[in-house]
Amino acid sequence: MRRKFILLVAIVSAVALAACDGLSGLQASESAAQVSESASGEANQTETGTDVSGAGEAGTGSSETISVTPEPATPEPATPEPATPEPATPTPDPWALPGQPFRDPGPDPTPIPDDPVAHGYNKIELSGNRDDRFLTTEYCYLRSDKYVMFFEKDLSIPGDFKEKVDLVVDEVEKTVGLPFNYAYYVPEKIYYDYWGYNPWQGIALYKRIAIFVLVDREDVAYVSSANGEIVNVFEYDLYSDEFWNSVPSYRDNAWRRRGFFDYEVVAHELTHVLTDRYANMTWAMTEGMADYVAEVIMERLQDTSEDFKKSYEYMYVPTKIAKKVTPENAEAIFVDDFSDYEMVDRTDVYTFGRMFCEFLGETYGEGFMRDYILATERVSKNLNYGNMTQEDRQMLADKIKEIFGDDVFTNFGAWYQTHAK
Repeated sequence: MRRKFILLVAIVSAVALAACDGLSGLQASESAAQVSESASGEANQTETGTDVSGAGEAGTGSSETISVTPEPATPEPATPEPATPEPATPTPDPWALPGQPFRDPGPDPTPIPDDPVAHGYNKIELSGNRDDRFLTTEYCYLRSDKYVMFFEKDLSIPGDFKEKVDLVVDEVEKTVGLPFNYAYYVPEKIYYDYWGYNPWQGIALYKRIAIFVLVDREDVAYVSSANGEIVNVFEYDLYSDEFWNSVPSYRDNAWRRRGFFDYEVVAHELTHVLTDRYANMTWAMTEGMADYVAEVIMERLQDTSEDFKKSYEYMYVPTKIAKKVTPENAEAIFVDDFSDYEMVDRTDVYTFGRMFCEFLGETYGEGFMRDYILATERVSKNLNYGNMTQEDRQMLADKIKEIFGDDVFTNFGAWYQTHAK
């Protein structure tokens, strides 16, 4: 308020003075502006605490000193230095085998042929009805999330075949405790030499299993087989009647057909695919684990389908082997692994391995297969039972003892004595 009063008085005085001296209006305005600027400066000095003299000239009759404490300036917030990012922890590579570099397959391709007629194959769909039959008159395929199934000509496929295979795939994963969707890369193109001709070349697999359902046209006695990438299924009960009757050795031996498709075969071979994707095992463990898993699955599923029930009842699960297992020799049999292939009874190999798995499951719980496979993954990945040395097999036996205890083979021998029939 004091500043406004001083300013007003100064302006009035300047105007009056200009009028007395006979100044023009313009001169009066300039003079008033100069006085106003001077008064404003004085007022500013007063506000900042400077001693002011002669203030009475503005009509106050006294001088006055005003002291104002300036407010502290608010500091600008400091701009933080950019933080040095922590080195990122690499995400586990889902596309690399142990000890191998990253291999990215890219986006999931859609396996649709450019020209199905020219290539000689076609994509099919099944009805889902068990009583329906799909007759393959050309090379064809169907696809699921975990496999691509390829059918040769002259097959009679049940309408619910895919649903049942899907169920078996899921049960194999559940029983073993590991997924097929493992860090494993299947080449996008199939280079499977089908007797010099690959009718399915060019179909993309991504990381799916290739399941080939084939026909033994010359009755060579091909058997179903598998490795980490593919399954080959040869089953008489899937041959079409027309083809069956066209081959005398089939037509005249009706007993070779069971009257149902044995899904135990699929479970057995898919177990090979799964275990082979993680680690290699001895011959007895490879076949024994596949037999064990197939038996467990068929028993579990037998009440869900007549086909599964018949598959379970049809299974031949012997318990005796030519070389009797005892607490004293159980480890030696494991290490030897029936290496005299020419003299061995193949049934002994399957029986020893399957019963060893039964013992481990009964003693250590259903997670024993996962524990065993993951523990041996690194040490056995580059080994195959066909070329393992005795030192390799002893190393695997020692690994089993690390997992399940030093007395695992002794206990198995004692268990076997009470369980063999």
